[in-house]
Amino acid sequence: MNPRISPARSYSLDDLDGPTAELIRQAHAEDGPVVLTRDGVPLAVLLSANAFDALEADADRARLQRAVDEAEEQVTTGETVPHDEVVAELDRWISDEG
Repeated sequence: MNPRISPARSYSLDDLDGPTAELIRQAHAEDGPVVLTRDGVPLAVLLSANAFDALEADADRARLQRAVDEAEEQVTTGETVPHDEVVAELDRWISDEG
């Protein structure tokens, strides 16, 4: 199971009744979103575990790309930190965790 899916918010498919279980089976089979609505207004989206993992991986890649873009901009504008300062800061973090 994906570590981001909290067991406290996980439910056995066996505990759900017919229509709900069928919606979950549909999301799993199609490996895509099932939109749940009330009066035609979207309220929630049901995803398979695979689709959720893919969405999380995409979000992780986007966050990493933003960090890389920011770092490249900082290098371009001269906002850099000398190597010895970085090593000293890393040493402080390591010693604080130990």
